[in-house]
Amino acid sequence: MDITGIILAGGKASRMRGIDKAMIMIDGKTIIERSVETLRDVVDDIIVVSDNDYSFKGINVIMVRDIKKDKGPIMGIYSGLIASKTEWNFICGCDMPYLNSSIILTLIENIGESEAVVPVVDGKKEPLCALYSKRLIEKLQDAIGQNILKVSEFLSKVNVEHVSYDLIKKTGLEYNPFFNINYDTDLKPTFGRKGE
Repeated sequence: MDITGIILAGGKASRMRGIDKAMIMIDGKTIIERSVETLRDVVDDIIVVSDNDYSFKGINVIMVRDIKKDKGPIMGIYSGLIASKTEWNFICGCDMPYLNSSIILTLIENIGESEAVVPVVDGKKEPLCALYSKRLIEKLQDAIGQNILKVSEFLSKVNVEHVSYDLIKKTGLEYNPFFNINYDTDLKPTFGRKGE
């Protein structure tokens, strides 16, 4: 199916003491480069939602800015969906160095009648590594207008299909694909390995 990859890279990195997470080098490549390479195996177009477009020169992606600033990831999702040309979109953060295309393929297999498909890992939902339909644009606009800015709260009001991590693990994974970098203390040689 036609699908667009949307990477949210608009965070202020306050917990990282100002470090741009997308530009962190892992095994000789930035996290954003690793994410783009992974997405290219599955998607048709890649959109990066960020106000820091200078950071992404040389990476062949479509750059989009948040339609309104300081509204958090929900505005990144909304802005990305507005720019997308496909009904279904895989949306992820820019801080996941071990993103794996098997996640996307497994989510696609479980779309059903849903408006979003969200993985669940150890009981925790992962809304920033999930599939979203453009049918959600109007509902996102309404939520933002009502100042509902938590993605999890928004998703509780729409038709979501939840996918167990057990289904994704069946594809065989060396690293935890949902590991994300939040603090500079996460930057260590073994981060993201199984069990961490």
